[in-house]
Amino acid sequence: MKYLSKIKPLYFQVVMIVITLVSSSSYLRIKLGSYAVYGLAFGVLVCLITLFDGTFKRVISEKENWLLFAFCASYLISILLCRQSGLVENIKQLIFMAVFFYLFTMVTQLRSKEEKLKDIKVIAWVYVISTFIIAIVSFYMFLIGYFSFGVDPETGLQFEIGMVWTRLCGLYNSNTSASLFTISFIVSLALIFDTKRGGKGRLIVFALNIINLIVEYCCIILTASRGATYSFYLALVLFLCFVLFQAQSK
Repeated sequence: MKYLSKIKPLYFQVVMIVITLVSSSSYLRIKLGSYAVYGLAFGVLVCLITLFDGTFKRVISEKENWLLFAFCASYLISILLCRQSGLVENIKQLIFMAVFFYLFTMVTQLRSKEEKLKDIKVIAWVYVISTFIIAIVSFYMFLIGYFSFGVDPETGLQFEIGMVWTRLCGLYNSNTSASLFTISFIVSLALIFDTKRGGKGRLIVFALNIINLIVEYCCIILTASRGATYSFYLALVLFLCFVLFQAQSK
């Protein structure tokens, strides 16, 4: 129990970021989707740990959390009433939703502002590193002109990866890839401006994020997604306005 008490809800949040990126791609879900259940099991373990470290008592003492408990209870009732159709899958979804609500919302709101900011930075780095790997793989597909397709066993729909006609889809469709790359670009900018350490630490953070900015921007252009491209420039303008406002207010 001594070692289990060191496991924090943040670890599950990080795992969920990766699982979400994997499950959003039909190709990755086919290859790696079977491992998602381990992420859910880890979330259940973290929930059980909070029963013994005092966190659960603090959670149930917050009245607004009872609304989420009531929502989960109503979902359980609906599952039991419709148990003839997809009972096991619905129960899995209920467990996933309950763990998600508990660790992402109820437990997180108990943390101090400083702790929340630290958690956000960790999640930001995990997202940037994950999407950087996805962007590198996608860019490599562009360089070699790779194209493949398959059928999603869950939806029965055909999916395509790589270069589709003249657009880069990568591991997702072109619009989804462009959206992920856009978010990664903005998060990298935020990490650059937020870094306050001097010396080698700041230089390393700056260099890593600059590399990510270049790769992500190239991939955004190659997707030829108009909606994501417009969103990219809009988000960039809003971010720069925010930075200027912050600089003037100091």
